[in-house]
Amino acid sequence: KQWYQRRVAITAGGNKVFGVSLSEFMGENPDKIPPTLLDLFVYLFNHCYNCEGIFRIPGSLAVQRAFENRLESGERIDWSAEEKQQDRFFLPNVASSLFKYYLRSLPGGLVPSNLFPELESWRKKSDEDKNVEK
Repeated sequence: KQWYQRRVAITAGGNKVFGVSLSEFMGENPDKIPPTLLDLFVYLFNHCYNCEGIFRIPGSLAVQRAFENRLESGERIDWSAEEKQQDRFFLPNVASSLFKYYLRSLPGGLVPSNLFPELESWRKKSDEDKNVEK
């Protein structure tokens, strides 16, 4: 727990990426994904879709931390250019590890707890509908 809190507390020049709520991170424009995250998503979608075990096999922790620090400093990473470097052979796994870490570090989680009752009612209704169809 202490390690996690220390990792979330990383900040550099007010450009926090990890450990910041979606609403705070997106700021004034809630309809636009921040470029640092968009670059990561686009790389994962366009270049990593056929990588076996991409979300199961973690990337190098040292390389992941280096990229975390770069993102936290506000740097936009050209993931395709990074992939071409010889020492970045497992970059898809590092990128997926960063994405998983981002989701885990969201304060309150990806789905806010105040939505749990509504989601549970949807699940129950779905279960009831399935039973009626049988």
